[in-house]
This record gives sequence, C-alpha cells and structure tokens, in this order.
Amino acid sequence: MAAVPDISIVICTVDRRELLLKAIRSCIAQASPTGPTFEIIIVDNSAKGTTRDLRTFFQSASIPLHWVEAHPANIAVARNAGISASSGGAVAFLDDDEEAGPDWLAHLFSIMQETGADAVVGAVRPNPAVQPPSWDPDASIFGRQWDRKDGTPVFPAGPNKTRAFSIGTGNSLWRRKTCFTDQSVFDERFGLSGGEDIDLFQRLYRRGRRFVWCGSGYVYEYVPQNRMTLRHLAERSYCGGQIYAVTTIRNARSAYLAVLHLSIQGLLQSITCLFALPGAAAESLWARKGTSPRLAMLIFKLAAAVGKITWFKRHALY
Repeated sequence: MAAVPDISIVICTVDRRELLLKAIRSCIAQASPTGPTFEIIIVDNSAKGTTRDLRTFFQSASIPLHWVEAHPANIAVARNAGISASSGGAVAFLDDDEEAGPDWLAHLFSIMQETGADAVVGAVRPNPAVQPPSWDPDASIFGRQWDRKDGTPVFPAGPNKTRAFSIGTGNSLWRRKTCFTDQSVFDERFGLSGGEDIDLFQRLYRRGRRFVWCGSGYVYEYVPQNRMTLRHLAERSYCGGQIYAVTTIRNARSAYLAVLHLSIQGLLQSITCLFALPGAAAESLWARKGTSPRLAMLIFKLAAAVGKITWFKRHALY
C-alpha cells in the first residue's frame, strides 16, 4: 500500500499544452530527500481531454502523477474534481500557466507547519509574453507581491482585510481537514465568472480559519499579450467588483446591510473616479506617451465600482 503523501499538487488545465508541460516539470523539480512528499493531480477541464497523450511524457517520473477529466468546463468543477482525486494531508493549487520557483513547495509547507495556519498564500511573479504596457512597465498588476515576512496573517474580509494584493487560489496550500469539509468545496455557480476561490476564503474566514503569507514560496505566471490590454483588464476589474460584492453579500451577517453598504460604496467610488478621469486623460494627451498609469488605474477602479453596483447580473469572464 502506497504511503499517503504530505501534499497533493492540483493543476487544473484547459487547452494549454505547452504551459502545462512547464508547470508539471517545475513541480517534479520540487522533489527532495528532506522536503515534503507529494503527488501531482492533473485535472483536464477541456471538452475533449486534450492532455491524455501527455501522460507518456511522465511515465518514468519518480513522482506519482494522476490524470482526471472534469466536465463541464467550469473552474470550480475542476478544482473539486482535483480535491476528490487527491490524498495528501494538504492540497496545493498551481495554475496551468504558472511555474513553481525553487523549493516552492517546501517553503509553503514549512510556513504552514510553523504557524499552524489553515492555508498559505504564496507570491506570484509575472512573466509577460511581450513588453508590458507603458502604464504598467513592471507588469505589477499581474503579480502578487507583498513586503511582509513569511507567516504574516492574511485577511480575506473584515475590517483588517488585506488590500496589498488580490487573494486567490493560484499558488496556495490548504490543510485538508480544516478547509475542505464541505461536500462541494468550491461553489460551481462561480465557474464562469470566477470568484470561487474568493468565496471559499471568505466562507472559511467566517468559520475562524487562519491564512498566512509566504513570499519565499513564489511562482512565475505567464501573461499572454491579450491579457495586457486596457479592455481586458477593465473587463476583469468589472467582474472583480461583481465577485467582491456577491461573495461579501453571501458571507455577511446581514445580506440587506451588505447590499446597502456596497451600493453606496460603489456609487461614491464611481463618482470620485468620474471626476478624476478628465484630468488624468488630459495629462495623458499632454504627455503624448499613451495611457498614463494614473488614467489606467482610474479606469480599472471605475469598472470595479460599477461592478459592485451591478452585482446581481454577473458577467461571464471565462
């Protein structure tokens, strides 16, 4: 009987063959005689199971690899299938467009053990496919960075909500016994709009679970050109505003008060952005260097604010 691994790495994928290969290889490279033991679960969420033939690439791998097909195309369905197929005491999520950095898994696992946290959130370093836009030359909007030491508490909601970055499942480690107790861990109603991970974070936070940061456990995320446009990021910001509103309302003590608060907040933020937009647009025109960082951020903030107000009619981002 095979020993139960310390960690199950779950990679959900949809039609990203070459990136998936890099992600898997970066996971296999985590193996160490002194590090945590692990298995890798590949969840193919494509319509035709396009990664089936990739199994032959890793037949001789020393790390157990398992392939699972999950349908329909829905990221929450895929994540739930990955959890069901896993056996580790902890579950790590790596996106199929991410590559794990050196000792990534060991760092996350060490911080979880040291702090006793229920989940650990790691850093994400962007790896743009082309030169980033002028308004974000470091591609920082695509990353997850925080100048805090490993083990610093992370709050997904409440008065102390962490605002330095957007919390998410990509590059995270979860304690199975305390985090995955619901029959359906990720809510599949968020599958096409995104936000299933934010909903889980808030749900568990409401139950008293603890989350911490681990900057030393970082991954690189590939950012294609089509994701670096103002239009795409404005759409993503709009969906992000809707998701924030929906998850906040669902996990609030009083849904009515949450709706009232979010509506007022979204309206005030929209007005503030609209007043500031003409000045920022004039600055960009005067400088003749394209969209300025200030104008871009105002556009994204306005889109997010409008999303909070229109939360009841969710837009499908995926």
